[in-house]
Amino acid sequence: MVDAKAAAELVLSTNNGENIYERNEKVSSTDYEKIVTAKEGEDLKVTITWIDTAARPTSNPTQDTTSKLVNDLDLRIIDLEDGTVHMPWKLDLANVSGAAVKGDNKVDNVEQVLVKNPIAGRKYKIVVSSKGQLVDYDGIEIKQNYVMIATGAGSYLSTNDLVSKNSVSIYPTVTKDVVNVKSTSKID
Repeated sequence: MVDAKAAAELVLSTNNGENIYERNEKVSSTDYEKIVTAKEGEDLKVTITWIDTAARPTSNPTQDTTSKLVNDLDLRIIDLEDGTVHMPWKLDLANVSGAAVKGDNKVDNVEQVLVKNPIAGRKYKIVVSSKGQLVDYDGIEIKQNYVMIATGAGSYLSTNDLVSKNSVSIYPTVTKDVVNVKSTSKID
């Protein structure tokens, strides 16, 4: 069953900058990486989904249990402090009636990684990679569109991410109606 209220609240929270929602293109030889910071009191949960290229039909589809994914994207979350790699949920094919387990999901076009009780303020790296070349039905290389949503994380720039080209001053820091901007070069 779909929880429409929770889905709507999640969409609203991404518009408010509380969570991360991105539409991206995956290129065969380039991994997507994003550094996020875990929020206090929330699990870190990242989900990706994509519309996969249609697979070629098999001669005996009822007997063939191999994966039909053409473009297999992979999602991982790496703890940047201790190096732990968190894997996505997947169905255990040896026990299909059992609970989902964590591992390399090779059959679904939706992957989710959950980090329970992450350390608040700790940095994690979200990585979206792929197996092999991303192709269309005819085997021609393509960019694979996908959507990623992350909850329990923020994406913040640190002072190490800034490049200073000019000296700019903005003052006062607390104001009701006027903010002054002073620069050593022309402001466009």
